[in-house]
Parts: sequence; structure tokens; C-alpha cells
Amino acid sequence: MRTRLPALVLSGLLAATLAGCAASEPSTGGSAAPSSNTSADAGTGKPTLTKLSSTEGGLSGGTTLTLTGENLKGVTNVHFGTVDAGDITVKNDTTIEVTVPSSFNYVEGQVPVTALIGQTPAAGSAEYTYAVKTDVDRQMAYLFKHWNNYNTAQWGDMNAGGGDCANFTSQGLIARGWKQNPQWNSPGVNVASSTESWRFVPTMDKWLTNDASTLGLTKLTLADRDKLKVGDIGVFLWTGEGRPDHVMTVSSVKKVNGHTEVAFVSHNLDGDYRDLDQLIKDKNAANKPGQEMQAWFYSIPDAKA
Repeated sequence: MRTRLPALVLSGLLAATLAGCAASEPSTGGSAAPSSNTSADAGTGKPTLTKLSSTEGGLSGGTTLTLTGENLKGVTNVHFGTVDAGDITVKNDTTIEVTVPSSFNYVEGQVPVTALIGQTPAAGSAEYTYAVKTDVDRQMAYLFKHWNNYNTAQWGDMNAGGGDCANFTSQGLIARGWKQNPQWNSPGVNVASSTESWRFVPTMDKWLTNDASTLGLTKLTLADRDKLKVGDIGVFLWTGEGRPDHVMTVSSVKKVNGHTEVAFVSHNLDGDYRDLDQLIKDKNAANKPGQEMQAWFYSIPDAKA
């Protein structure tokens, strides 16, 4: 005699099969740094910023910029608007090299560039303009517009079917310029009729692995975090066993005291800057002894303008 499963159990099994997204803790917030209201007086012996080697770049940052001025040896960090650029290289008393961070929440516009000595801004001023210039910029602008404002009218919502993380990641890749194909496609709002590689994490992961050469992808491990870039894809196995259950897009990569900090934007739970180190800490604390969270990544070729 067959045993009939309760409806609640059946719905849970169906949800896991459809999307395979498992939620974790909420976002820990963005990469913005606190702004300072103090100011340093310009003058002899005072740090002064006078010029940037470039005054415009893409939303996702990543380019090396040279800051020129006077008495800059004491500068400890540089802010683009409210975003801390992370580690800087003070070349000499008149020159600093910095990697431009992504714009705050991937929004276009002009921001002040401030060199700081501790919490005190140097004298002088400079402006930097963020604009959409690359495929990655388009990908991230879309994801940050819709991480907490679902684009259901165009792409539907898989939360009722197990989670929307793969569907959301796929949407970002479309915004980046990827084209649908027989293995990876969606009819749009009726997302449940999409291919599993579009909406189901284990199948998406298998597709990315099998088609890595065709797609130009490089598969990376947690030990390769230094090689990650904004716009890359991360796949997660929260419990350390079984099949992968979550996928997210890298939203921030920044060197801080020599350590590469990585964050992600995703659905389930919806978040814009979900910190990798915090995810590892929290999941491993909740897992059984000896079962560590696993993660691997697909690095996508550099964006084109």
C-alpha cells in the first residue's frame, strides 16, 4: 500500500526541486564608509589633493587612479563619495595610487574624492564621475535596481517554487549581454517554464561547468578569492554536503589590510552586500562538526564597453 505524503511535505519537495535556492542570513549592508565633517586647512606642510589622473569611469570601478598633490605621505585612505577605496599605495609625498571602488549602489553621478589622514580630510578637492560604460556596469545597475524590487512583470518570481536566486542571477547575466540559448532560457514572466539551468541552482552550476570553455569562464575556489571580480558568479553549498543550494553575483571586491573582502547581491534572503567572510562564519557555526560551508565561483571574462 502506498503512503500518501501530506500536502505540506509535497509542496516543500516541489519547491526544493524547482529552484534549489536556500536562504541564509540577511545582508550585512553596503560597502560605504562613514563620511567626515571635519576639514584640514590648506597651507605649507598640510596634505593637499590637487589632481586625478582620470575624472570619469564605470560604475563597477576597478581601474587604477593616480592622485597628485602635496604632503601626501600621511594619507591613510581615500573615499569616493562615501565609499572607502580600501588599501592605497602612497608612492611618495606627491603621488598616491588607488583602485577606484564601485559607485555606491551602482548609481551614476559625480562624487567628491577625498584623501584622509585618519578621519581628517586633506585640503583641496577633486571630483570623479561614475557612468555606465561596460557590460558589468549594466549587470550591476540592473541587480541593484531589483534586488529588493523584483522585476516580476518581466521575469516572474520563483520564491513560491523554492527560491528566486538562480532566476535573479540569470536576469543579471541577460542585463550583462548574455544571450539565451537552448540550454539556458526563460519565456519571461512564466519563469516556471524556463530551463532548469535558468532557475535551478544545481542544474545552473552543472551548465556553467560543462559550458565553461564556450562561455569563457574560469572556475575558482575559495582559495582564489583574490582573483574574483565584480559581476562574477558564486555557487554555495551551505551545509557542506549534498548538492549546491544557492547562487549569487559578486557585488564588491576590495583589499583591506591585505585581505580581499568579497560581497554578493542576491535574492533569498534579498541582499545587496552579503559579506563572504560573515557567510562562512555563520554557516560553519550552524553546521555539523566537520561539515564546512563550500563555495566555488565562475569568473567571467572582462567586460566590454
